[in-house]
Amino acid sequence: MISRFHLIPFHRKSSSESDGPHIAGFAGMWTVFDEAHITTIGVDPTHRGRGFGELLFLALLDEAVRRGASFVTLEVRVSNTVAQDLYQKYGLVIRGRKRGYYSDDGEDAFIMWSRSLRETQYLERIEELRHQLTARLGPTVTVPAAQPSPWVGAPPFDLLNREDHIR
Repeated sequence: MISRFHLIPFHRKSSSESDGPHIAGFAGMWTVFDEAHITTIGVDPTHRGRGFGELLFLALLDEAVRRGASFVTLEVRVSNTVAQDLYQKYGLVIRGRKRGYYSDDGEDAFIMWSRSLRETQYLERIEELRHQLTARLGPTVTVPAAQPSPWVGAPPFDLLNREDHIR
């Protein structure tokens, strides 16, 4: 399956910006079988505290659901309580600790896991949070609506039943 690269356009241009677009944030995730693993979320320091990190995190949750993932995992710096609070707001819990995980300074990371992305109550909670974020961001930023998963109730593929997995 060929995956598509998705961009969520959000840009606020100040009067002093005249040299083209500015990247306000970025995010990355990989999926293997039924696990979606968030690898990175970053927001330019001048845009922090405005909900853009939450917007990116929500987009990754949506993509995980769309791809048929059962849960989301990530690592977060032990010192990054702002990010931990966001992830806990969305139901992720600390399940472990990786000692010396970050190569730049040897800081530990917490391993966080979501509840099941197939659990109706959890998906309803994510929708409540989506509406709150929409209200917070106001009309200047559009919060995308959740896209339905084409894999409702089933993983996106089954390696055991694929005829083309053995050559």
